[in-house]
Amino acid sequence: MAIWIMTVIIGFWATPSLAQPQTAQTPETSTAAGRVLAGSSLYTLGPEDVIAIDVARHPEFSGVYTVSLDGDIQYSFVGDINVSGLTKGQLEEKIKAAISAYLVSPEVHITIAEFKSKAFYVLGEVAGPGKYMMRSETIMVSEAVLMAGLPTAAAAMHKARIITPGVNGSTTREVDLYSLLYAGNLNEDVVLNSGDYLYVPAAVTESAEKKEEDKDNFDFSKYTLGPEDVVEISVARHPDFSGTYPVSMEGNIQYKFVGDINVTGMTKGKLEEKIKTVLSSYIASPEVNVTITGFNSKAFYVLGEVASPGKYTMRSENITVNEAVLMAGLPTDAAAMRKARVVTPGADGGAAREVDLYALLYGGALQENSLLKPGDTLYVPSAVTESAVSKKEDGGHFDPLRYTLGPEDVVEISVMSHPDFSGTCPVSMEGKIQYKFVGDINVTGMTKEELEEKIKTVLSSYIASPEVSVTVTEFNSKVFYVLGEVGQPGKYVMRSDTIPVSEAAMLAGLPTDAAAMRKAKIITPGARGSTVRKVNLFSVLYEGNTEENVFLKPGDYLYVPSTVMAKVIRVITPVSTVVGITASPPATVGNTKAGIENLK
Repeated sequence: MAIWIMTVIIGFWATPSLAQPQTAQTPETSTAAGRVLAGSSLYTLGPEDVIAIDVARHPEFSGVYTVSLDGDIQYSFVGDINVSGLTKGQLEEKIKAAISAYLVSPEVHITIAEFKSKAFYVLGEVAGPGKYMMRSETIMVSEAVLMAGLPTAAAAMHKARIITPGVNGSTTREVDLYSLLYAGNLNEDVVLNSGDYLYVPAAVTESAEKKEEDKDNFDFSKYTLGPEDVVEISVARHPDFSGTYPVSMEGNIQYKFVGDINVTGMTKGKLEEKIKTVLSSYIASPEVNVTITGFNSKAFYVLGEVASPGKYTMRSENITVNEAVLMAGLPTDAAAMRKARVVTPGADGGAAREVDLYALLYGGALQENSLLKPGDTLYVPSAVTESAVSKKEDGGHFDPLRYTLGPEDVVEISVMSHPDFSGTCPVSMEGKIQYKFVGDINVTGMTKEELEEKIKTVLSSYIASPEVSVTVTEFNSKVFYVLGEVGQPGKYVMRSDTIPVSEAAMLAGLPTDAAAMRKAKIITPGARGSTVRKVNLFSVLYEGNTEENVFLKPGDYLYVPSTVMAKVIRVITPVSTVVGITASPPATVGNTKAGIENLK
């Protein structure tokens, strides 16, 4: 077996360029499944592929052509020819037919000069993580990992995963790379399709997840139950006490012969013990098994430039950034990966922290692999959006350098080597701070840097070349409101002079399933009445529409109305309860973009 693996590796590394993402070459060969590889006549053309057309003795009909995003080439004397999905042989026949009006029995030969339309990714603990191109419709895991330079010494090879993005969320399969590469287990040599990701985790990460309860993302024994989860209770030899039970919004299950049992915060093990205790009045030594069949109470969101933005559910108390982004299909080519943000909503204004996804996914920077908790949003902005925002004077996300001070803000002034001139100063309703030994200083409209210069000037009468640092410790002067169908409607504070709609919606916990996202409104109060602008939140959050991602200013309201169906259900449900009719709950919307799109 050692000879087998060495033969594969030596043959593969004979081509020097293999370790480089996007430019790797593979020798022409075939697999046991009969799939032909590099230079294959079975490769179907797509956008961004480059082809060389050679017509014998007719250079005027020859040339190099790039396939457009629409799948066309602009061919001499003929015009647009759609080549999408054609093999080189089929395109040769198509070209012959197209130029037969000009040439008798043309001899056409086509070479695929650049393979760019079909890509896959190898990430994590490999020598050369990155994006690689296919020269066939699929590629085997063994070839993919060899192209990326084999796993590093830190790799958890037994725990590799293949992630396939899709409109209804990603699917994940485990693959044992150790068994494949070092034991010759060909059952693990499965196929990667275009767009797939092969992820090789770090052994350190895998070990940490086993040791820490809150990092074991798929350990069902540690999951705590909550509203909308579903449990299946099985009592051995007693089917009358067995069944499936949804957890109500109050955290109860309606258990046969017993009534309501509150299960909020229980693990499956604790619920099993609870059921045993309850049943002991009916059955001697009951054998109880609980299975969680629906994980719905703990949700998080991955939005922006990822393959499958949407709502996802946790199978533990939290989930790592790495796992979250893999579930959402990883960032797109348009993503500003170094500027991703984790947004935690909260009634006190929420919080946002930056995370460098590029360093995490491609550099193995485990310090970036922080935890998401239920309700958190991982937002991956567009590189175009980030560039545009950085150019706007009034833009910026949580940028204290651009923040201008106002009433009720709090600043901390630190003067190097002079604690007597240092301290915390709240800004009064008149926009002033009461500064030691100096008196009132009007700070309204100043940035922290401008206030530092002001303090330096003031102190120059007392201290030679004072070194002053100002920190804004409380942002209270600039507020906005998010109301209606969001997770946490209320009053929020800005940490810049404006905030984009996307950030505002995330701080408020994102729209609920009952939200009419396409009909959201921004209301700006004014002395002569309010102005109202419509904003399509669905387009902003789930389609990456930067044109709709407008800015809220202090005092603005973002209002997210309910759908007509949600309003009807809220009217009908109390009435049906009064007349003794049990109203059916509204259909559950899925945790994907496709499900959310049904909410008009």
